Amino acid sequence: MRHLYDNAGARNQTAINLEKLLNKCVSHEAAALATILAGCYWLDADMDKTKEALSKALKADPTYSLARLLDVALVHGVPPKVWADSLAAVSPEQCLSGAA
Repeated sequence: MRHLYDNAGARNQTAINLEKLLNKCVSHEAAALATILAGCYWLDADMDKTKEALSKALKADPTYSLARLLDVALVHGVPPKVWADSLAAVSPEQCLSGAA
């Protein structure tokens, strides 16, 4: 997500690819793919598509932690900028090591 935050062009292409993958993936992969797709849409402030993708993620696995976290943010009206600001505050390397 940190890389996708930095690169809107990659985010758009990733969303297109994730939509295609969701139609062909095995069920245990759907939650992760749909959650990343929801994150892409959320960073672009497309709330309808965010909710649709998140619904798919939670249907695939209601316990998937990142999907649940994003769901809580949406329920409480947290704007995408809050997540974007948190991503901007850490380097990609810090994200990979679990700092964000």
